[in-house]
Amino acid sequence: MPDIAETPSGVPTPALITRAVHNLNPFSTIETLDLGLEIKPEQTQLHDFDIKPSESIVTGANINAEELFLLKAWRLVRAMS
Repeated sequence: MPDIAETPSGVPTPALITRAVHNLNPFSTIETLDLGLEIKPEQTQLHDFDIKPSESIVTGANINAEELFLLKAWRLVRAMS
């Protein structure tokens, strides 16, 4: 992906894109989807999807992505309705 946002040290990060969007049009609220978080943020609206954290992606994560998508992702649509 050419021209992806990078930190000053050259590390690509979507956080820079998020910050740029926020600077142009500030968010009124920020909500977090818990799709297997080990550490839960405290000062934000948290939507819990009852998904356990996966193993490291370095070792293959060991998750059934299709099951998570089919059985859990529909909650996102319901929560946003």
